[in-house]
Amino acid sequence: MRRHRLFSRALLRGDSLAAGLAGALALAACSDRVVTDTTESGGSSGASSSTGSSTGGDPTTGPCTVDCPGDLPKLDCDLLAQDCPAGSKCSSNGDLSFCAPLDPSPGAPGEACTVTAKGVDSCAAGAFCWVDGLCHLLCSPDADPACPAGAACINADGFARICVASCEPVSQTCPEGQACVIPSSNVPVCAPDISGAGGEIGDVCQFINGCDPGNQCDQKNSVPDCAGASCCTPFCDLGLPEPGCPTGQKCLLFYPMGTAPAGLELLGTCGV
Repeated sequence: MRRHRLFSRALLRGDSLAAGLAGALALAACSDRVVTDTTESGGSSGASSSTGSSTGGDPTTGPCTVDCPGDLPKLDCDLLAQDCPAGSKCSSNGDLSFCAPLDPSPGAPGEACTVTAKGVDSCAAGAFCWVDGLCHLLCSPDADPACPAGAACINADGFARICVASCEPVSQTCPEGQACVIPSSNVPVCAPDISGAGGEIGDVCQFINGCDPGNQCDQKNSVPDCAGASCCTPFCDLGLPEPGCPTGQKCLLFYPMGTAPAGLELLGTCGV
């Protein structure tokens, strides 16, 4: 079994869910197996609205009329139950849930969306705008089923979880412009391909979706001659006579024995 890989392979893997999957709409390191978009702030134009600065009025100015304590957004709402007042929805800013303003024409899961602040987006209640610019259904891994068929429940921003289309890493079954990657949820999902001019085998990478489709961003000690902290290396299939790895590399199991999702027991990545 290969040691020092990006992915939490039992005790050999380091998986930082605190950084989130980057639906996080926030940048994070490749070693955290997060997905990011191509904008500087990951699609978010700023932090969520402040909690207000008014003290409730004073003898000089009279009673509070703007940003009063009673006007503060409700915190710790239920993302699945959507228990916020009318005109708002329960959303996440990556650290906690809160009641965010509901867009006048909210988008359903699968529809295009925009983000104006962390957790403030144009999606309907029960949906969340991810880095692919689409609304995704909020979910819980404890629910049965967590997501519709063909989708997996993954960490979106470090706090909220969303349903994202699942895929097959070797055959790369995602739509054009997306790559099949394996984030911190350990389930392959489709994410925007942000590799640009780079992303080829051996290229330095920073984000899990920063390699060309068919490649995974892996730590340098697994990729020969890697010039950075992490580099792109191909997915491979140990069940094939020729796994398809570069000369001098082997197809190494991605998941520890007994932990792979059904059908991915022989999935690997090329390395040393």
